[in-house]
Amino acid sequence: MALSRSFLKSLGLDEEKIASVIEAHSETVTGLNGRYADLENKFNELNQRYSAAKADAEKLPGVLKELEALKKEDYKGKYEELFSAVEKGKAWAAKEAAVKAWYEGKNIRGAGLAIAMRGTPLDDIELGEDGAIADTRVLDKLVEGDFKPLIRTEEPRRTVASGGSLAPHGAPPEQTPSNLMNSLIRGKTN
Repeated sequence: MALSRSFLKSLGLDEEKIASVIEAHSETVTGLNGRYADLENKFNELNQRYSAAKADAEKLPGVLKELEALKKEDYKGKYEELFSAVEKGKAWAAKEAAVKAWYEGKNIRGAGLAIAMRGTPLDDIELGEDGAIADTRVLDKLVEGDFKPLIRTEEPRRTVASGGSLAPHGAPPEQTPSNLMNSLIRGKTN
Protein backbone atom coordinates (compact mmCIF):
# COMPACT_ATOMS: atom_id res chain seq x y z
CA MET A 1 0.00 0.00 0.00
CA ALA A 2 1.32 3.42 -0.96
CA LEU A 3 1.59 6.31 1.46
CA SER A 4 -0.82 8.92 0.23
CA ARG A 5 -2.66 11.94 1.68
CA SER A 6 -6.02 10.15 1.52
CA PHE A 7 -4.57 7.22 3.52
CA LEU A 8 -3.20 9.59 6.15
CA LYS A 9 -6.58 11.45 6.34
CA SER A 10 -8.33 8.14 6.90
CA LEU A 11 -6.06 7.66 9.93
CA GLY A 12 -7.42 10.92 11.37
CA LEU A 13 -4.37 13.11 10.92
CA ASP A 14 -4.79 16.80 10.37
CA GLU A 15 -3.37 18.59 7.34
CA GLU A 16 -0.24 19.85 9.12
CA LYS A 17 0.77 16.39 10.34
CA ILE A 18 0.04 14.89 6.89
CA ALA A 19 2.44 17.43 5.30
CA SER A 20 5.14 16.56 7.88
CA VAL A 21 4.76 12.82 7.28
CA ILE A 22 4.78 13.28 3.48
CA GLU A 23 7.92 15.46 3.69
CA ALA A 24 9.77 12.98 5.94
CA HIS A 25 8.69 10.14 3.72
CA SER A 26 9.97 11.98 0.59
CA GLU A 27 13.38 12.59 2.23
CA THR A 28 13.65 8.92 3.19
CA VAL A 29 12.65 7.72 -0.29
CA THR A 30 15.09 10.16 -1.96
CA GLY A 31 17.94 8.95 0.29
CA LEU A 32 17.07 5.31 -0.35
CA ASN A 33 16.90 5.93 -4.13
CA GLY A 34 20.40 7.52 -4.04
CA ARG A 35 21.75 4.61 -2.01
CA TYR A 36 20.12 2.17 -4.45
CA ALA A 37 21.70 3.95 -7.44
CA ASP A 38 25.17 3.78 -5.77
CA LEU A 39 24.75 0.09 -5.02
CA GLU A 40 23.52 -0.56 -8.57
CA ASN A 41 26.61 1.20 -10.01
CA LYS A 42 28.94 -0.83 -7.77
CA PHE A 43 27.12 -4.02 -8.75
CA ASN A 44 27.51 -3.22 -12.46
CA GLU A 45 31.22 -2.42 -11.99
CA LEU A 46 31.80 -5.67 -10.09
CA ASN A 47 29.81 -7.57 -12.73
CA GLN A 48 32.06 -6.14 -15.48
CA ARG A 49 35.18 -7.10 -13.51
CA TYR A 50 33.77 -10.57 -12.99
CA SER A 51 33.05 -10.93 -16.72
CA ALA A 52 36.60 -9.81 -17.61
CA ALA A 53 38.11 -12.17 -15.00
CA LYS A 54 35.96 -15.02 -16.29
CA ALA A 55 37.10 -14.34 -19.89
CA ASP A 56 40.74 -14.29 -18.74
CA ALA A 57 40.22 -17.53 -16.81
CA GLU A 58 38.82 -19.14 -19.97
CA LYS A 59 41.99 -18.11 -21.86
CA LEU A 60 44.27 -19.53 -19.17
CA PRO A 61 44.44 -23.14 -20.46
CA GLY A 62 45.55 -21.90 -23.92
CA VAL A 63 48.15 -19.60 -22.39
CA LEU A 64 49.48 -22.45 -20.26
CA LYS A 65 49.78 -24.67 -23.35
CA GLU A 66 51.73 -21.91 -25.14
CA LEU A 67 54.00 -21.55 -22.12
CA GLU A 68 54.70 -25.28 -22.06
CA ALA A 69 55.44 -25.25 -25.79
CA LEU A 70 57.86 -22.35 -25.33
CA LYS A 71 59.60 -24.20 -22.51
CA LYS A 72 60.09 -27.21 -24.80
CA GLU A 73 61.69 -25.13 -27.61
CA ASP A 74 65.46 -25.36 -27.77
CA TYR A 75 66.54 -21.73 -27.53
CA LYS A 76 70.10 -22.66 -26.65
CA GLY A 77 70.34 -24.78 -29.79
CA LYS A 78 68.89 -21.97 -31.90
CA TYR A 79 71.38 -19.52 -30.40
CA GLU A 80 74.29 -21.85 -31.06
CA GLU A 81 73.10 -22.40 -34.64
CA LEU A 82 72.88 -18.64 -35.30
CA PHE A 83 76.24 -18.06 -33.61
CA SER A 84 77.78 -20.75 -35.79
CA ALA A 85 76.36 -19.14 -38.94
CA VAL A 86 77.82 -15.76 -37.93
CA GLU A 87 81.20 -17.33 -37.26
CA LYS A 88 81.14 -19.07 -40.65
CA GLY A 89 80.36 -15.71 -42.29
CA LYS A 90 83.30 -14.10 -40.50
CA ALA A 91 85.59 -16.95 -41.53
CA TRP A 92 84.44 -16.64 -45.16
CA ALA A 93 85.10 -12.88 -45.13
CA ALA A 94 88.56 -13.47 -43.64
CA LYS A 95 89.32 -16.01 -46.41
CA GLU A 96 88.20 -13.53 -49.08
CA ALA A 97 90.39 -10.78 -47.63
CA ALA A 98 93.43 -13.04 -47.37
CA VAL A 99 93.04 -14.39 -50.92
CA LYS A 100 92.48 -10.89 -52.30
CA ALA A 101 95.66 -9.65 -50.59
CA TRP A 102 97.57 -12.69 -51.88
CA TYR A 103 96.42 -12.05 -55.46
CA GLU A 104 97.34 -8.37 -55.19
CA GLY A 105 100.78 -9.51 -54.03
CA LYS A 106 101.00 -11.49 -57.27
CA ASN A 107 100.13 -8.28 -59.19
CA ILE A 108 96.57 -9.27 -60.08
CA ARG A 109 94.48 -6.11 -59.76
CA GLY A 110 91.37 -4.35 -60.99
CA ALA A 111 89.11 -6.33 -63.30
CA GLY A 112 91.55 -9.26 -63.23
CA LEU A 113 91.23 -9.44 -59.45
CA ALA A 114 87.44 -9.53 -59.70
CA ILE A 115 87.66 -12.43 -62.17
CA ALA A 116 90.23 -14.27 -60.05
CA MET A 117 88.07 -13.92 -56.92
CA ARG A 118 85.04 -15.33 -58.74
CA GLY A 119 87.08 -18.26 -60.00
CA THR A 120 88.74 -19.14 -56.69
CA PRO A 121 87.31 -22.08 -54.70
CA LEU A 122 87.35 -20.44 -51.25
CA ASP A 123 86.12 -23.68 -49.65
CA ASP A 124 89.53 -25.20 -50.46
CA ILE A 125 91.45 -22.38 -48.72
CA GLU A 126 92.49 -22.79 -45.10
CA LEU A 127 93.72 -19.96 -42.90
CA GLY A 128 96.31 -20.32 -40.17
CA GLU A 129 95.88 -18.94 -36.67
CA ASP A 130 97.60 -15.73 -37.76
CA GLY A 131 94.91 -15.18 -40.45
CA ALA A 132 97.30 -15.87 -43.33
CA ILE A 133 96.71 -18.55 -45.97
CA ALA A 134 98.06 -21.82 -44.57
CA ASP A 135 98.67 -23.59 -47.91
CA THR A 136 98.89 -21.61 -51.15
CA ARG A 137 99.25 -24.60 -53.49
CA VAL A 138 95.68 -24.19 -54.83
CA LEU A 139 96.27 -20.51 -55.51
CA ASP A 140 99.75 -21.11 -56.97
CA LYS A 141 98.27 -23.61 -59.40
CA LEU A 142 95.59 -21.11 -60.49
CA VAL A 143 98.11 -18.27 -60.95
CA GLU A 144 100.45 -20.49 -62.96
CA GLY A 145 97.59 -21.77 -65.07
CA ASP A 146 94.22 -20.17 -65.76
CA PHE A 147 94.91 -16.86 -64.04
CA LYS A 148 98.33 -16.22 -65.61
CA PRO A 149 96.86 -13.81 -68.19
CA LEU A 150 95.43 -11.73 -65.34
CA ILE A 151 98.88 -10.85 -63.94
CA ARG A 152 100.03 -7.35 -64.78
CA THR A 153 103.61 -7.50 -65.93
CA GLU A 154 104.23 -3.74 -65.82
CA GLU A 155 102.41 -0.72 -64.63
CA PRO A 156 101.03 1.08 -67.72
CA ARG A 157 102.08 4.67 -68.24
CA ARG A 158 99.08 6.90 -67.89
CA THR A 159 98.34 9.87 -70.08
CA VAL A 160 95.35 12.05 -70.54
CA ALA A 161 93.36 10.59 -73.42
CA SER A 162 90.95 12.57 -75.52
CA GLY A 163 87.97 13.38 -73.38
CA GLY A 164 90.18 14.09 -70.34
CA SER A 165 90.38 10.63 -68.72
CA LEU A 166 93.57 8.85 -67.69
CA ALA A 167 94.40 5.90 -69.91
CA PRO A 168 97.50 3.84 -70.68
CA HIS A 169 99.62 5.44 -73.37
CA GLY A 170 98.02 4.66 -76.73
CA ALA A 171 95.37 2.33 -75.23
CA PRO A 172 91.75 2.65 -74.17
CA PRO A 173 90.91 2.89 -70.42
CA GLU A 174 91.12 -0.30 -68.30
CA GLN A 175 88.75 -3.06 -69.36
CA THR A 176 85.67 -4.10 -67.43
CA PRO A 177 85.55 -7.64 -65.98
CA SER A 178 83.27 -8.83 -68.79
CA ASN A 179 85.54 -7.39 -71.52
CA LEU A 180 88.59 -8.94 -69.86
CA MET A 181 86.82 -12.31 -69.61
CA ASN A 182 85.96 -12.13 -73.30
CA SER A 183 89.60 -11.38 -74.08
CA LEU A 184 90.71 -14.36 -71.99
CA ILE A 185 88.28 -16.64 -73.81
CA ARG A 186 89.61 -15.46 -77.18
CA GLY A 187 93.22 -15.78 -75.95
CA LYS A 188 93.94 -12.07 -76.41
CA THR A 189 95.46 -10.40 -73.36
CA ASN A 190 97.89 -7.58 -72.74
